[in-house]
Amino acid sequence: MFVDKTRCLFELPDEFRYLLLRPPKFGKTAFLSTMTHFYDVHGAEQFTEHFGPLAVATETLHAIPRHNQHLSLSFALSDINVHVGAKEFATRLTSMFSTRLRMFLFRYATELKLSSPETYLADEDSDVFRKVFDVVKASGHTLFVGIDAYDAPLLLGSLGPLHYPTIHQTFVSPQDIEHLLDTCLWGPLLAGSDVIDKLFVAGTLSLQSPAFRKLHLSVPDLPLCCGFTEQETLQFARSILDETTPEKADLHRSCGDYLFPSHAAGTDFDEPVLHPQRLISRISELSSGRTQDNDYSFQLLSDLLQLLPAESDVPNAATLNGLVELLATGAVEVDGPLDAAIDLDGSSVSWSALYHAGALTCVHGSKSTLRVASSEVLSLIHSRIDDLVNERHELGNTCLTTLYNYDLEGDPNPFLELLSVVLCDQMQRSFGKTREPDLRGILELVIRNSHCAPDERPIDFILLPADVTCVPIAVYRPNVVQHWELKTLTLLGMWRATNLNDEEPTVEALQKLHEELTHDDDDQLLARPYRVWSPSLNAMETVTVGSFLDPEPENPQFVAVGGARVLRRQRPDYISTPLTPP
Repeated sequence: MFVDKTRCLFELPDEFRYLLLRPPKFGKTAFLSTMTHFYDVHGAEQFTEHFGPLAVATETLHAIPRHNQHLSLSFALSDINVHVGAKEFATRLTSMFSTRLRMFLFRYATELKLSSPETYLADEDSDVFRKVFDVVKASGHTLFVGIDAYDAPLLLGSLGPLHYPTIHQTFVSPQDIEHLLDTCLWGPLLAGSDVIDKLFVAGTLSLQSPAFRKLHLSVPDLPLCCGFTEQETLQFARSILDETTPEKADLHRSCGDYLFPSHAAGTDFDEPVLHPQRLISRISELSSGRTQDNDYSFQLLSDLLQLLPAESDVPNAATLNGLVELLATGAVEVDGPLDAAIDLDGSSVSWSALYHAGALTCVHGSKSTLRVASSEVLSLIHSRIDDLVNERHELGNTCLTTLYNYDLEGDPNPFLELLSVVLCDQMQRSFGKTREPDLRGILELVIRNSHCAPDERPIDFILLPADVTCVPIAVYRPNVVQHWELKTLTLLGMWRATNLNDEEPTVEALQKLHEELTHDDDDQLLARPYRVWSPSLNAMETVTVGSFLDPEPENPQFVAVGGARVLRRQRPDYISTPLTPP
């Protein structure tokens, strides 16, 4: 059972210098292995056996790319232990490279015309890469070089204080690791460029040391080379689950929808892909009926989240308050490229780093707007921010009481007041920014908060598709749910309804309107105008806030108005629905 990714080989030119960044456990190693076998001169006789049934050899619209024409040299930097002193690390690093190069000489002794490959490299040789590249050049061959987990030593070194708080000072520093890699690997690869036709470096986060930058690696336009498309996902799942088709919504919720922007001219995005390791874990859960143990897909993300401060003055730095805003608004706007380099000292973690660690994915159509990728990521974020939100709004003391009053006493006002307080606070924090809080996000912060969640597995509010307007809510009583219709009317839409000729409001104008809304009673709010798109008119129109609440709604309707208040309407005879056992 496998997923065929060989059609991506059609996109590779005859010569390249690439850096592929993908989240951990996302299939980088598998794709690098595919390339190694595809280009290795030793695989020529087995090409039909290995690749004959696969897309790269069977898709008739393409000619089979050139293959099996290089000597393959590969390194996996995840094997290096950085929790040692600087001298010991340098010894281990050079020993690993020397061992790999000696194995290369033995493997290709015939092609390199070496009668005694075991003696070609002496123990005292200081530049083993140069000697190997010299013999490759003399043989007339060229190289495919693959570097897997290129960032692993630096990441582990940077996270040393987190995992070893009392002894990390004795370990090699990230700065020394960077210097040694420049000296022992990136510099030699740069010097051997004349014999390296293809260089493919894979990792998770962007690092930019001096020698590494000089390699001038570009980002490949291979958005589907790692991860599974929906079609690949369903085929793979059915092959394991005896042709049983799992629910698409469950797989997307569990495994995410990752969009990787294309760098090709005239294109923005390809189709989304699901996290392959998370998919394997989810299929295992479905087939066994047991929760899968940690597959470590988000271990790096968990570590990075532990480093986040509440606030930061560093541009584009992620913070705990930034995560709260992410959940409240549903997305975050990121300035600058997503492949921006990370800080080695761990003093700040960028949104770009969280994106590459698998926490976030691009909103379709935008390379700078990011949203939470999956339910497991959402749970990790809650584990970091729930205490902060609880302390800010005293949720643990009030939320369950207000839900009790709502569900059993028939008094919704305390719960609506709680939602309005959280909504108003998040609105005030969003002034001057591009996004406003959404009612789904407010419910995410409140009902899913670990200090007050009445349900062990509450719904992932912010992961719901945009077209889902009616949400099942386990309010307070066990085994029953209510179906709530959730709507959000933005403060900007409220402002535009009374300022039709103005282009954009100032922050001060929005703050003034928001202050007015907080003092309106329900009737005044319902009479307020709102600017909205009308599909029937195919144009903008002005309506009242009250038009968003039905006189006799089938289900309870909740409307967040201008970041100031949450209104509700429910018919008197509404009855909660018994919860159907899974």
